[in-house]
Amino acid sequence: MKKKILILLLAILSLSACKNKNIPQNGEYKYIFNNLVTDKSKDDVKNKMKSSGISQKNIDRFFKQVDFFNANVDNSLLIEKDYKKANEIPEYDIYTMQDDLFDNYPEFTGINCRITTFGLVSDMIKVENEDKINLSAVEIDNSSFKNPPVPTLKSDEINKFNKFYSAIKTSNTGDFKVHLEKIKDFWKENGISFPDSDKYSIISVYVFSSLDENDNELFVGHTGLLFPLKDGRIMLVEKLAFTSPYQAIIFKDRKDLYDYLMKLYDFSSESYPAKPLIFENNDLLKH
Repeated sequence: MKKKILILLLAILSLSACKNKNIPQNGEYKYIFNNLVTDKSKDDVKNKMKSSGISQKNIDRFFKQVDFFNANVDNSLLIEKDYKKANEIPEYDIYTMQDDLFDNYPEFTGINCRITTFGLVSDMIKVENEDKINLSAVEIDNSSFKNPPVPTLKSDEINKFNKFYSAIKTSNTGDFKVHLEKIKDFWKENGISFPDSDKYSIISVYVFSSLDENDNELFVGHTGLLFPLKDGRIMLVEKLAFTSPYQAIIFKDRKDLYDYLMKLYDFSSESYPAKPLIFENNDLLKH
């Protein structure tokens, strides 16, 4: 009996050790990341998505997009190992990647963060009112839906996508409460609700845009899916831009995530004092 218990305990410890080996610890580093190039890096994300309840068809579509991008750029410009550790935000040669992509598919705009994130959870997002769409922020996105060489969004997803990411009218002010109210009102008026899950959440970075002094808008300048890891860390899965790579990046906590996003997307200035508003689903990101 004691021998059986010992074998069982060893099996549990072995299984636990394997799980801990999946993703290396951050240690002294802020970031652990990859570009979903290796089989292991893809399997880690794929398994996390499956266990989080993301639909298989959406997972399959996502990895078709990943493989398409990685097959059409020089892989020496990407992270070619399972994980890389760093304290600085990754920098990529996006202009060479852009040239690679356009050489192969000159008519294809590419896939960005919004298309990527929405495509993974479109079936879990609710939008009751799809009328009065403001396309100013997603006009380029829509060009990616016309005869794409890789699946993007289906025709019955596009209108919902356009409404979900519609730009929101606001005023040129640094008072974040004004912008917060505009966003919340937009969601309420259009019956927009986010996936109800403790296994993943949508990260949305609302940024300010001003075409002229009378035309000010808020729009989602970046987005990704956030997954909690069993050891308390968090993993953001994102597409950095149309001609920039996919990235899975692991943070110790939400403060490091917040700092990372602010470094990338805080374009505020004296003339345009509005700082980005970063949401986790429909609440401001706690950091």
